Amino acid sequence: MWEIEKRAGSPDVEPVDAEQVDECRRATYASYEQFLRERLRQLDGERPNLWQRDYSSVDAYLQSVEPMRARFKELLGFWVEPEERRAVEPLDEKPLLETDAVVASRFAYEVLPGLKTYAVRLAPKTPGPHPGLLVQHGYMGTPEMACGLVRSANEEDYA
Repeated sequence: MWEIEKRAGSPDVEPVDAEQVDECRRATYASYEQFLRERLRQLDGERPNLWQRDYSSVDAYLQSVEPMRARFKELLGFWVEPEERRAVEPLDEKPLLETDAVVASRFAYEVLPGLKTYAVRLAPKTPGPHPGLLVQHGYMGTPEMACGLVRSANEEDYA
């Protein structure tokens, strides 16, 4: 059997200067920030040439934005028109939490054939209709965090 893990303790080498590590990290962040800001400035300058919307009528507007809609679909790499999409079919729904006001449950669903994800449903117990809200979490996020169902949902490092 291979020994993969090292016993807990100090590193096998002398640690490097933490201030230099932070300096490198700050410089890298500043470089990313400068690059992205410049790229956004360039894109903002190009926008008027790309988006030439016609507001003279609803039909004219729809026709004028169609090239950009087609480009967006290409950028996504796949696209299923709304009328061709299957309804979301919850799989393996399990309760997470129940209060006097709401029932929270977790379920999986297939986004595309072979591509699954999961979500949290918050269903009010009071008679409806009720408004709906879809929350898309980002990096380091989960549906449970976005809904405030885990303790670390509001920690600064998970913002």
